[in-house]
Amino acid sequence: MASFLDTLNPTPFGFFDSDSDFQNEADGMVTFVKRKLGDDILSVELTKKQIWACFEEAFCEYGKVINEYQVKSQLANLLGSATGSLEGREQLYPINSLNFFIRQAEPYAEEASLGGNYTAASGSISLVKNVQDYDIYQLLKDEAGTPLVSSSLNAV
Repeated sequence: MASFLDTLNPTPFGFFDSDSDFQNEADGMVTFVKRKLGDDILSVELTKKQIWACFEEAFCEYGKVINEYQVKSQLANLLGSATGSLEGREQLYPINSLNFFIRQAEPYAEEASLGGNYTAASGSISLVKNVQDYDIYQLLKDEAGTPLVSSSLNAV
């Protein structure tokens, strides 16, 4: 009975024919598939090459799913970066940088008033000797003398 290693061109494309993990699992996959289809009871008319072809396709499909996940998970890190060739970096995993995490956290930091993009206003009031109470809604003004806070918007 021929095994995967003894078969000439065992898979259609040969993507994994020289891969040791694929070679080790290929013969076991034949047994697995035939038993799942009931070969112990009823003859299953599939050749080993047909099963190995499906095994090769499954490896390719799994690799596609993993690569799609990696692209989606790293897309935000790659947006805005320099374009060009990634030649020579095909087998490397992207490294998350602090800049990536800061960009991811920015909307949450903005909600907590700890960062993010928001407009800051600055103003001042004139202090008077022996006066303890000030109405900042009326007195707090910008450089042009425009009140910064409207008491109607802050009414309880």
